[in-house]
Amino acid sequence: MSDKSFVLVTRDRLITGLVAVLPAVLTIWVLVWVIRFVDGLFQPLFMQMFGRTLPGIGLILVPILLYLIGWLVQNRISKRLIEIGENIVNRLPIVGAIYSAVKQTLDVFNVTSAEQKFSRVAFVEYPREGVWTLGFVTRELEFRGERNVALFMPTTPNPTSGVLIVVPEKDTLPTSMTMEEAAKFVISGGILIPAERPLVEGGVLQTKDQG
Repeated sequence: MSDKSFVLVTRDRLITGLVAVLPAVLTIWVLVWVIRFVDGLFQPLFMQMFGRTLPGIGLILVPILLYLIGWLVQNRISKRLIEIGENIVNRLPIVGAIYSAVKQTLDVFNVTSAEQKFSRVAFVEYPREGVWTLGFVTRELEFRGERNVALFMPTTPNPTSGVLIVVPEKDTLPTSMTMEEAAKFVISGGILIPAERPLVEGGVLQTKDQG
């Protein structure tokens, strides 16, 4: 193996390892921060009430609080209140832009939300023949007397921006990828792909002529 090949293989493996570990590390970091924050918030209260602290109270309260927040978000009345609060935040200079960008990014990782917005994943030849681009089918519609689909093609590594095209359904190539797998594929720059099965029928992307 040449020095150049060794460097490329090492780089690819380091990037793959980083992409695989980073979500878990960030999740643990956020959970630890939240637990410590809640622990520091309630410890003084326990000291006043019982004359002593309760070690690990944050670890107990965080799952309970997350459950209650989830319940409130799914409640219709709470949803309306949250929408009002979001509208107020979105109107604030700078803060509104940051909040909106973060929320849109998190929505992409929300599989339930994505499945409601996107019906399936497909490939299409874009921007020219022979170049295949992954996209999310947002809706089906009739256009010029034939069945078409609206296809949102996200950018890498930020999937909240992209291109929307209307293309004949017959020109799209169905894939077995789930919404979550497609999101990982886009965000990782194509590094993370389902290894258990082919992406499309036959395991390769075929042009219409190859059928």
